[in-house]
Amino acid sequence: MNTPSRTKRVSSQWLKTGGLAALYSGLTLSLTYPVIRQLGVAAAGFDGRDSFQHIWYQWWMKETLLELGIWPDRVTHLYYPLGATHPVLALHPYVPLVSLPFTLLSGPLVSYNLAFLLGFILSGLTGYLLTRYVCRHTGAAIIGGIIFAFYPNRLGHAAAGHLLLTTNYFLPLYALSLLVLLRRPSVRRAVWHGVVTALLALAQPTHIGYGIIPVFLFLGGGHIVTLIRQPSIRKSASALLHSFFWLAAAILLAIIMFLPFAWPTLVQNQQGELAYLTPKDLTKHTTDLLAFLLPSPYNPVLASLGLIPPFSAAIIDGFRDLEEQLAYPGILASGLAILAIWKRWRAAWPWFALTLTCMLLSLGPLLKIGGEIQTLTLPYAWLGRLPFFAWSRAPGRLNETVMMGVAVLASIGAAWLLPQSRSFYAGIPIGKRTAQNRNVLFLILIGAFILIEYPIIFPFPTEVRPISSYYFHLASQTFQGGILEMPVTGSRRASNYAMYYQTVHQHPLAGGYIERDPPATVELKEFLNQLVSPVAPQTVLSSPDESTRRAILADMHITQVIAHPSLMTDRAARATRDYLPLLLGDPVFQDEDIQVYVISQASGDKLPSLQLLFDQENWEVIKDGTALRLKKEGYLFIYATQAQNVDLRITLDAPSTHTTLSVKFNDGPEITYNNIDSTADYTIGALALQPGFNYLSLTTEPRQDIDFFKLTLEPAMN
Repeated sequence: MNTPSRTKRVSSQWLKTGGLAALYSGLTLSLTYPVIRQLGVAAAGFDGRDSFQHIWYQWWMKETLLELGIWPDRVTHLYYPLGATHPVLALHPYVPLVSLPFTLLSGPLVSYNLAFLLGFILSGLTGYLLTRYVCRHTGAAIIGGIIFAFYPNRLGHAAAGHLLLTTNYFLPLYALSLLVLLRRPSVRRAVWHGVVTALLALAQPTHIGYGIIPVFLFLGGGHIVTLIRQPSIRKSASALLHSFFWLAAAILLAIIMFLPFAWPTLVQNQQGELAYLTPKDLTKHTTDLLAFLLPSPYNPVLASLGLIPPFSAAIIDGFRDLEEQLAYPGILASGLAILAIWKRWRAAWPWFALTLTCMLLSLGPLLKIGGEIQTLTLPYAWLGRLPFFAWSRAPGRLNETVMMGVAVLASIGAAWLLPQSRSFYAGIPIGKRTAQNRNVLFLILIGAFILIEYPIIFPFPTEVRPISSYYFHLASQTFQGGILEMPVTGSRRASNYAMYYQTVHQHPLAGGYIERDPPATVELKEFLNQLVSPVAPQTVLSSPDESTRRAILADMHITQVIAHPSLMTDRAARATRDYLPLLLGDPVFQDEDIQVYVISQASGDKLPSLQLLFDQENWEVIKDGTALRLKKEGYLFIYATQAQNVDLRITLDAPSTHTTLSVKFNDGPEITYNNIDSTADYTIGALALQPGFNYLSLTTEPRQDIDFFKLTLEPAMN
């Protein structure tokens, strides 16, 4: 039975938690204004960015669970008609699952915005809980929560729509539960730590390599050092074995919870099917060394006061750079962290080691200073080859763990500083104040200074994206087939919008993109783009006429082409936009945003047995149409009505230098032709065509142009 004193303590704790939630909520709504006013009409984040992908993901999780009855990695509604297996989509189900009630009640846009806001609020609360446990001071812990909730790198990712990266409020809970379990191991604490670990991993697998592993190594190492310092070796060894036994049990529980969602990825990785996840350029999203000294150049207060460093433009050259290039910890937060290292070394050293190591790793494999890549190789060059690191293309995202370390160190420093604050008021005629009042005022000043430094832009960017009435009309129609939104290539913005519209009309989409393109999906989108784009006259291969193009689209069950003229602005896209009426006739619907063309599935268009086509992005018609120039690398597409074996015969004009031509068919093994020359014809075969879409990828080494004079398909000789 609860005693009155215990009931009073519980009530007081709930009151404090409610007050903290109100504080962090108020700060969140202020710093992200006007998101709260536009929950149902605008997506939080910059125009056309990844926010629309995550709105789609909120919808897709609902569809797979409640409508289609499939695992979310089976992407049937993108990349139509091929579809795709995208195991990464099953790896991070936490956000759409917990948002599911809001998705069902108010739609994916509202659920996305609510998850966006809750990410800040809950990060403040969990940051507070961790720093309160470490520094043992409520006021200092509030500052720690502010630092972790609103650090500039988080705000940058939030503006880019990186919802899964900003949902890292389990990271402080992971560190807290690890500390508690190591110091006072028990069954209950092991279960708590295991569940928190699994939830952090299921929010975004990046947190495994960039959060879970380094925190485990440094806090676990700190615990071992603490035990070794005890006078009794027997007691130290016994305590160490006891704590690590329950830690092993917690890890096992986390693996059991995580494994069902990770299984598709593990299977495909074992089969060697996930090479497309390996990044090609790790230096693009690394932290510039000078970025640790650079606040956002769009911070309204600092910019108006002329406090942005002159090297700003070398690191952040536009809003797009805010999402990955910010690493600013703040002057005051850094000062408090240094104070902690100086005055409270025994409590601070594991966090200092963690923070410093993660800062070093965030610099990536090669040092970058002021936008210039140096020759100095850094430790991440080795680390990037290990599991949980090899697939991540953004070492700068280690900033989340850096800032958790900074938050803890700053809270330790603030806890030491606050009792000294009486000297701050010396000689100031502010009247009689208690020590507590002085501390509150001092905390307000510290918090205000941090909140002036941290904002990256104000007001926070949002986008109201109008949805044409035609999409609501489509939602009421039932048909078998897919929709091709144009432009389908060359514009991530257009792809994001198309996926957003799909959450309304709910029909399969021929394009799309989420995280990374699985094999054959890039090629499929390029092929579809060429089917509806004009080709300059040439004699190298037999180009399809309009009737053939319509027949292929109908055979692929593409029922409608929806063009967005406002997004088709470059030269090639304008040519496609102008060609669509010639190819498909007059639009059946048009408004300010879209033009809708219907493809007849029962016309007199004749489908050829074979059709060869090139992608105009990487090939150029030259020499009055008598040659095609391959610009270093490109695709050839083959559409077949039935399975058959063919040879591709080519005549080319080789470069004067030795060149290797590598050819890959349908993501199969590469075939290489060494030292090609212009005196011989080449035969690429036998190509085992599957019915429908096929492709070849051609690459030169060293990278240079090659001119082709003939490309023909013939029945295979062997």
